[in-house]
Amino acid sequence: MVLKVKIGQTFDSNAETKTSIADITYGVGQSYLRYNLGYTDSGNYETGTGIKPKTEYRTSNNAITYGSRLGDGSKLSFLIQTINRRTLVILVLRWI
Repeated sequence: MVLKVKIGQTFDSNAETKTSIADITYGVGQSYLRYNLGYTDSGNYETGTGIKPKTEYRTSNNAITYGSRLGDGSKLSFLIQTINRRTLVILVLRWI
């Protein structure tokens, strides 16, 4: 059993941009479950002359992945990802 946790945050004072991330992976034997979360909230950028063009934005994404190594060495993973309220479902099989 393995548990890995990464958490981070950045701040850019010029545009007052805040970014937060979390990456959590739980593994057992040949399988793992992983959760990724990212969120960014940005204000308007200020130029050197004090002008603030409209550049503000907000993004978020979430992903859950289940992966496993199969008996023949190939890898199987199943991913559900949401980016700004749009959901993708992906199934991947890789032969090694």
